Amino acid sequence: MNGGKTVNVFVYGTLQQGLIAHDKLAGRGARFLGRAEVDGYALYNLGWYPGIIPDETERVLGEAYEIDEPTLQALDLYEGEGTLYRRCLADVRLQDGEVIKAYVYVYNQTVNPQNKVPMEQQPWRRGE
Repeated sequence: MNGGKTVNVFVYGTLQQGLIAHDKLAGRGARFLGRAEVDGYALYNLGWYPGIIPDETERVLGEAYEIDEPTLQALDLYEGEGTLYRRCLADVRLQDGEVIKAYVYVYNQTVNPQNKVPMEQQPWRRGE
């Protein structure tokens, strides 16, 4: 990171460690904050990638990162912010119990209820 302003982001899909788009974080010097979870959202398998939508009864498992503004802008492009996804600020709980504010990308389209991913199948991995 360039030493400027940083923000936190919660990822739950292809940006996670070991997955196809993780280099969009690791290749830009993102700082891994740890495994994390966000309440009030449900995870849906959309095929090649997942999406979350608001659901007060659910939670989603993923990872939290500290990133700089240029990385956030790059993620906005990757996620189709404003069309396919919208970026929202949420309370994210880290493994140690600390709650941080982090951006999450919320799916901005309709989902098939049959594609909901239960907690025991999280975090998301394509094809699992």
